[in-house]
Amino acid sequence: MHILKQRKQLAAVLASAVFLCLYIFTTNPRSVPAPMLLVPPLAVFVLCLLLTRMVIGSFTSLESARVKAIAVAISTLPSLLLMLATAGQLGLKDTVLTVLFVGGLTWYFERSRQNLALSI
Repeated sequence: MHILKQRKQLAAVLASAVFLCLYIFTTNPRSVPAPMLLVPPLAVFVLCLLLTRMVIGSFTSLESARVKAIAVAISTLPSLLLMLATAGQLGLKDTVLTVLFVGGLTWYFERSRQNLALSI
């Protein structure tokens, strides 16, 4: 059963990657409505999320909720960097600040979850 779940996850990752590539190569950003410009960062997020969950779930024995939290934190980073690069605002300082921001949020949420578990 575990192998079937991994195959489904791999199929979802591959489908997301193909969708992202097709969308990027067939779309002119100047001719689409503004909301459609959010599709690539969202697709990158979903692709990174699925891939990270699959890798972390395969190589660790962490509980599912913790794997999800780690995967969301890791997947947020490339999406934010892509949005900054798209806006022409990505430099070394912005990259370092984004990494620190995502790392700080991850640390804060992990710490608050530990405190919540201790108080229950």
